[in-house]
Amino acid sequence: MTELKEKYLKEVVPHMMKTFSYKNINQVPVIEKVVLNMGVGEAAANAKVLEHAINDMTKIAGQKPVVTRAKKSIAGFKIREGQAIGCKVTLRHNVMYEFLQRFFNIALARVRDFKGVSPKSFDGRGNYAVGVKEQIIFPEIDYDKIDKVRKREVTINNLCNSISDYLVKICNTHINQTENSVVTSLLAVITDMERVGDHCKNLAGCAEALERDNVFFSESAVEELLQMIDKTKSSYDNALKALEFSDTTFAYETVRAEDIVDDMEEKLRAGHINRLANNLCNVRSGVRYLDTLTNLERISDHAMNIAQSVINENRKAQHFHEVTE
Repeated sequence: MTELKEKYLKEVVPHMMKTFSYKNINQVPVIEKVVLNMGVGEAAANAKVLEHAINDMTKIAGQKPVVTRAKKSIAGFKIREGQAIGCKVTLRHNVMYEFLQRFFNIALARVRDFKGVSPKSFDGRGNYAVGVKEQIIFPEIDYDKIDKVRKREVTINNLCNSISDYLVKICNTHINQTENSVVTSLLAVITDMERVGDHCKNLAGCAEALERDNVFFSESAVEELLQMIDKTKSSYDNALKALEFSDTTFAYETVRAEDIVDDMEEKLRAGHINRLANNLCNVRSGVRYLDTLTNLERISDHAMNIAQSVINENRKAQHFHEVTE
């Protein structure tokens, strides 16, 4: 018997029966099962990715997972019905408690910047969901032997597409002109957010290429990029605040930050091209530097688009109130 199960039976059950005045021990809530699920969208194009995911899941869970398959074809994601797109494993009884003990005591403690789990993740039917960004938090996974650190970018992209599809359906129903304008604006914002995710993925690809080729940026180049990253992050953060609070103050801050980013990108690009022309830096690192600049500038552009949408919607709302008054 694991320590967690023993603690549950000897401490949790008696305490809950006393606190909630349960008359029968069977009234006490009990964990029936733990389901581990991993979606692998890349498996649609590369079957080996799924094999690595299954191996990782087997090491984490202690038993072999089953392959999950697409229930229907989705042309936009290049997925056919019945195609393998992930894996899952269900744990029960002692194996379940053993996994939970490792997860609570070891894995969660290895999460970077861990700030606790969300109390809002219950679905109202007794189920609780926890998302894990990286499989390397589990000690069973050898970092040197994994093919890829699996994060949740694909999940974000799928969510954006699902929301977009839903909004398109709304547009096709009988809604008035004002509502249609709001939905159209939301579609544009979601598209910009999805593009930001694409550019972040490109930046990660640049970093992986540098590491793979054993090429590094100079100290001056790193300092320049850090300044660019700081301004880009500021621009995107303000855009998200403008969207969340419908506040034009943050929106205008985003527009100003985007102008600064554009000027920085132009000056840094010109200076770096001059360094390349005079053979003052490695060609491969030079190309990656320019790619990084481009992606950062594009993120700032999409942030400005989001901010501009907030500004436009506020103008329309103000005009509507003036007309009605």
